[in-house]
Amino acid sequence: ATGPRGFVTPHDGVSTDADGSFELTDVPSTGVRLRVDGDGILPVELSIEAARMRDFVVVVDRARRMRVDRARGGSGFVRVLDAAGEPLALYAGAPLHRSRWEVGFVNAGKSEVFVVSARATTLVDLAKDGKRELARIPLTWNDDEVLVVTE
Repeated sequence: ATGPRGFVTPHDGVSTDADGSFELTDVPSTGVRLRVDGDGILPVELSIEAARMRDFVVVVDRARRMRVDRARGGSGFVRVLDAAGEPLALYAGAPLHRSRWEVGFVNAGKSEVFVVSARATTLVDLAKDGKRELARIPLTWNDDEVLVVTE
């Protein structure tokens, strides 16, 4: 079944509402493995035991694209944080969402395009050791454009 939010499954017992809700029927007694993926969202993969299935909620983050362009050049790493200061994952690769990292690599002052959660509010610029902070840069998202973060 295919729904409006990019939810696709080979399971014949799935229906999807206009708001993205779905229902699984004939769930094996052992549970299910669920993957939610689509344009404009970060992928989610869960293994859910059958006993926990009733009214189970899956939260999906809106995806944003960004890359780093350091004026000073150099190599190092970056991390993104949410408003509470908690680290968020960075996704990269071709096609996008293939690799999930805690930190992203910057080479010769530039990074590839990363996909991150729209909840990301801060970019942390890290030294080559991946630990020492060089700067914290606020993120301001522009619609669906790739945000280029400079110092």
